[in-house]
Amino acid sequence: MRARLQECERLLSARSVELDGLRKSEANAQAQLLAVQHERSEAQARLKVIAREKDVLDSQLKQVRKDLHMKEIYLKQLGPHGIVNSANDENTIKSLHDRIDALQNQVGVLTNERDQMHHNTAELSRHYETCRLEFVNTRDRIQGELSEAVMARDAALMRVKELENDVSVLRKELCQQQSTVPVAEEVQDMSVVSYTEEDVRRKMEEAKRVLDAEWQRKFDEEGKVVDSMMKEKVIGDSGSKIRPCLHFLYLRIKKSSKGNRW
Repeated sequence: MRARLQECERLLSARSVELDGLRKSEANAQAQLLAVQHERSEAQARLKVIAREKDVLDSQLKQVRKDLHMKEIYLKQLGPHGIVNSANDENTIKSLHDRIDALQNQVGVLTNERDQMHHNTAELSRHYETCRLEFVNTRDRIQGELSEAVMARDAALMRVKELENDVSVLRKELCQQQSTVPVAEEVQDMSVVSYTEEDVRRKMEEAKRVLDAEWQRKFDEEGKVVDSMMKEKVIGDSGSKIRPCLHFLYLRIKKSSKGNRW
């Protein structure tokens, strides 16, 4: 029994270390998810601004071209009658052409920036999906480790109950044997048996207290982790998919911690 309890304690200690590492990995993955979502939101906002600026420049460029075309028609109509001041008209036309070139350059710059933002958004989307999958895998691993730890705890509880039943049977047998021996031997045997039973009882109670305290601490820590994860606002579809799983895990932990005490 003592060896079995020590083995369970070693198993719980190893599971505790591994779960701590998994919780840290999960926290890092969640931080990465939030950072990627923030960057993605900024990129989308910038892309909308660029699109609006490009639309404005396209509208201005269209208007300038229209004005230039109308002035060219007007100059052609007035040219044969000698009414046009050639120097002023040439300056006006040149100014309009320069304006068109400047607007075209701005449109080109904004177009390149828009294409770059599209590329960055695609990269952020891929990175976001990678982080989301890592988060889901980490959550599944933690849930699996927790299930294994609960199964090991339940097995240890069953073993302790079996040992208690064995002790009860042995006590009955000892009582039956004591009824057949002389009074002097009975007194001597009772003193020896009393010492042995007290030692066994003390060891069992000590092992149960240690194991109960350890498991209570584990479930309290897991409950706090699940509470914090339920309170955090996860953006996107991954949050809406993960939150029911976390709530289910939280209820399972609470139920296990209440229903499996000594």
